[in-house]
Amino acid sequence: RSVILSGDGNISNNAMSNTITPRIAKQLCVLWQQQEDRDSLVRAINSDGRYANNFDTVRMNYTGSYKPWKFMFVNFKNESNYSPWVRDSLKAFLDQSTAGNKKSLIVFGNTLAVNNDPDINFYANPADTIFYRQYLKSRSVSDNWPANIPASENKFRGTGFFSGVSQDSVSDPFTPELIMPVNGGTAAFKPKSVSGNGSDSCIAVCFAGSSYNTFFMSNKFSSLRSTNSSPLDGPVLVYTKIIDWLQSISTGAKILDLTILPEGLYDPNANAMVRDTVKVYLRNATSPFARVDSGKAYLSPSGQASVLFSNASNGVNYYIQVKHRNAMETWSKLP
Repeated sequence: RSVILSGDGNISNNAMSNTITPRIAKQLCVLWQQQEDRDSLVRAINSDGRYANNFDTVRMNYTGSYKPWKFMFVNFKNESNYSPWVRDSLKAFLDQSTAGNKKSLIVFGNTLAVNNDPDINFYANPADTIFYRQYLKSRSVSDNWPANIPASENKFRGTGFFSGVSQDSVSDPFTPELIMPVNGGTAAFKPKSVSGNGSDSCIAVCFAGSSYNTFFMSNKFSSLRSTNSSPLDGPVLVYTKIIDWLQSISTGAKILDLTILPEGLYDPNANAMVRDTVKVYLRNATSPFARVDSGKAYLSPSGQASVLFSNASNGVNYYIQVKHRNAMETWSKLP
C-alpha cells in the first residue's frame, strides 16, 4: 500500500506505508450461519487434531468463490434452505473438482430435505431439487424421524464404513428428516431401531465419486449428542468418521476402530480419562510376527479412537499391538 502525493509529478516522494500479505486459504472450510454450529464443529476439529491448524471459518454471507478449499463443511441454521447464490456456489465447487484435485462437500441441515424434494414439498424449486438429488445424492422419505420412529429414542447408528459410530443421539427440535440415497449415494447413518443396512430409512447419505465426494446429514451439527460420559464424544466421533472416510477413499487406507483404556491421567470433575495418545501396530499373524503398519491414536475421554493404516490389506488377519508410555504393552489374543 503506497501513499501517493497526487498532482506533484514527483514519484520519488511516494512512500510505502505497509506490506500486503495475501491470505492463503486453508484446506478445510467451516461455512456457517449459527454460531452454535460453528463452535461445535470447531471443537470437533480441534479435538480430532488432523486439521486443527488447517481450517477457516466463514460466514454464510461470504460472496467469494469456494474454489480455494478442499473440504467444505456447510452448516445451515434451523429450518433454513440454501439460497440460489450458495446453492450455485456449492455446485460450482463440485463441478470444478477433478480426480487429481478431488473436492469434498459435507452438509448439515434440518429442513433441506423437506424444502427441496417434491415428494414432500410440491412447491420445491426445480434447481434446488436437482442439487439435492443429483449432488447431495438424497431423496426424502418423511419428516421428523425422531417422532415417527420412537423406538430409536432419538439414537442413530452408523452403517458400512460409518459402523464404528453406534447409539449416539440427536437432539433437534426442528424435526430432522428421514432420507434415502439415490444416484449412487449410500447409507451412512440410520435410526438405531431400523434393522438391516439397506438404503431406505437413513438420516445421512454419503457419495464417493470419481471427481468429488459428498455427505449429507439431515440435522444440525450442533444437535449431535453423546450417550457416553463425555459431551464431546458424539460430535467428535461423527466428525472423526467423516474425516476417516474421506482419507480412506482418497488413499485406500484401512480404518481400525478401537476402545483402549490405558492407565493414565484422570479428570475427577468430568469423571473421564484425560485424552491421551497411544501407538498401534499391525503385525503378521505368523512368526516372526513382522510389523506391517503403525499409526498413532488420539483417544477420546471414553477411550475411543480410529487409526488409519496405509499398508494393511483386506481379508488378511493381523495381530494388534498397543503401546502407551504408562501402560504395559498389549497384543490382541488372536490375529
